[in-house]
Amino acid sequence: MKKNIQLLFLTILFSNDPPIAKQIPHQIQIHNQTRIDNYYWMNQKGDDWVLNYLNEENQYRDKVLANTTQLHKELYNEMINRLPDYENSVPYIHNNYEYRKIFLKGNDYEIYQRRLVTKKNREWNDILDINELAREFEYADVGWIQPSPNNQYLAFGIDTQGNYRYFIKILNLVTGELLKENIPNTWGKCVWHPDNNRIFYSEKDYTNRNLCIKQHWIGFNNLDDEELIFEEIDTQYSVYLSQSKSGRYMFIGSESTNATDFSFIDLQDKNLKINNISNRKKYHLYYPIQYEKSFYILTNSKNHTENKIVSTLISNPGVQYWKNLFIPEEGHTFENFTIINDHIIIKARHNVNPYFQITNLKNDSTFTIKFKEKLFYLGFKDNYDKDAKHFRFEYSSPTTPQIIYDYDLENYELISKYKRQLNNNFSSNNYNIERHSVMDKSNSAQIPITLIYHKDFYPNTGDNPVLLYGYGAYGSITDSYFTNSYISLMDRGVVIAIAHIRGSADLGKQWYNDGKMLQKLNTFTDFIDCANYLLKNKITTSDRLFAQGISAGGLLMGVVANMAPQLFKGMLIEVPFLDVITTMSDANIPLTTQEYNEWGNPEIRNYFDYMIQYSPYENITEQDYPSMFITASYNDSQVGYWEPAKYVAKLRQFKTDDNLLILSTDMTGSHSGPSGRYSGYKLIALEYAFLLDQAGFTYQGSH
Repeated sequence: MKKNIQLLFLTILFSNDPPIAKQIPHQIQIHNQTRIDNYYWMNQKGDDWVLNYLNEENQYRDKVLANTTQLHKELYNEMINRLPDYENSVPYIHNNYEYRKIFLKGNDYEIYQRRLVTKKNREWNDILDINELAREFEYADVGWIQPSPNNQYLAFGIDTQGNYRYFIKILNLVTGELLKENIPNTWGKCVWHPDNNRIFYSEKDYTNRNLCIKQHWIGFNNLDDEELIFEEIDTQYSVYLSQSKSGRYMFIGSESTNATDFSFIDLQDKNLKINNISNRKKYHLYYPIQYEKSFYILTNSKNHTENKIVSTLISNPGVQYWKNLFIPEEGHTFENFTIINDHIIIKARHNVNPYFQITNLKNDSTFTIKFKEKLFYLGFKDNYDKDAKHFRFEYSSPTTPQIIYDYDLENYELISKYKRQLNNNFSSNNYNIERHSVMDKSNSAQIPITLIYHKDFYPNTGDNPVLLYGYGAYGSITDSYFTNSYISLMDRGVVIAIAHIRGSADLGKQWYNDGKMLQKLNTFTDFIDCANYLLKNKITTSDRLFAQGISAGGLLMGVVANMAPQLFKGMLIEVPFLDVITTMSDANIPLTTQEYNEWGNPEIRNYFDYMIQYSPYENITEQDYPSMFITASYNDSQVGYWEPAKYVAKLRQFKTDDNLLILSTDMTGSHSGPSGRYSGYKLIALEYAFLLDQAGFTYQGSH
């Protein structure tokens, strides 16, 4: 059999024809219906036929894109040369030490450093060099670092497979020695007990769900002796842990897509008693933090559509004791909050864009921090000290690289602590952001769409290449950070368009609810409406319009390709969720049970009937499709590599055009792609070379 596989591989290697996957009919029965999946066999990870098929597709990718080699190199070099040669994060204080991370030129990974706040000789000391850890692995990601209360140890989680299963390791910061601890199958984050002798962590089950909280004593490496603190038996929930800024309380949170349930442990209690805050209730989402003698809680309780802030005494945490503190204005939503130095800082949002609402808890004075750009990102940053004189946040926009601000809570001043400076003569003044509004096809919703472009190229004659990005799932926010790689497209005249479609929470919770479960089709038709808007308003033409979606956004791409292929010249479809029915019917696949409240459970007939209407894999048909560049990651734990692989194989079987269809599989990366600062740009540059080639650009040595 291996000889036959090798012959097939050699045949593909020296042929310009795309790979044709073998068909092995597999019957799937549900609701008295039998579906035949000819490519079901591709989920057999490690199988020789699977590996060779993926390699053949990668070989085909390289051949058909050989004409873009120089453009690919130019794009990649632009992207990495734009990065600063040296970068360091703004230091933050934790237990009388300052911590920061730095990137040195040529290094793929960060180096963590610290120094004593009070020491006169304030030289930085390297404490953890991820470049050294990563040398023996093809993939490495350090999710969190957590110093012990006495500053002697540093716990950190590292994923070396790209499957989001982190090993927790512990470093002795005094001796520089790595301890024997190597705790597998964790979320990566841990909480230190105040006695410095033990940590608490979240352990994953075989589906990658965070199953339970365990306690580990430092120095004991027999994992069979780990003490179970809490176990989440409902497979629709995943369990997480966090710690209050005071260090006294540990929160245990069970979370599904439409409900949360929190308990807490007073770490001064020798018995580690678990205290429930509010009983689990469907559609009840809440997130507590502790400040002084109270819990402050972000919640949607009592049928309040948008979040509000309530408070209750720690001694009486039950929902019946909750008192309303802050309720958003109509059309506004609260997303997150923190409390520092008697000030509650709420990250809120109105009409897509975020802002901060700050209230002094001592005198009730309230004010806001707002920015004027048409689209931007705000996020809390390293606010670990509950008594700090400032709170820190990050700002960026599609045209403005990252800025770190401290807001002085005593003098009410905004202080810039860091501005990311890019190389290659980058200037934000060369670019512009516009906000447009699109009426959906039923005249029931106005869909925001944001355009970002280089001022020298737009407005043009109506044939600008446009890359329309969409996601629209999980109630996530389509925040627009600064994206270094987009500059290389905009500098060549490509307009970046962002569709703020239903299924996101860009316009609040109801906007999300209107694009999930049995209203999911709104997400797809919103995106199509945005595409039609771009065409009807002569911003671009259908032979220069491209679409991009990642993960659940890849589902969006797959549906739109079936429903309205004529609108698009090409698509970038990255690690896409495409086989909705098969995946959501298999409880052994990561995320399935936790996402019944996002997509629906196909074992229930009305959900099955609705989901099968749009499932991209099920609805492939004999028609012309746009050119597609589709990515997969072999070790992806969020979306199995076989979903894009099966989709491509079936699409090759049915499509009636000669447009390029490329499957690019990263054999070592994760759902987020390759690890490392530079590695990810290689794939992005290849995708953009494909896009520009399809748009008619030719490499001429310089753009």
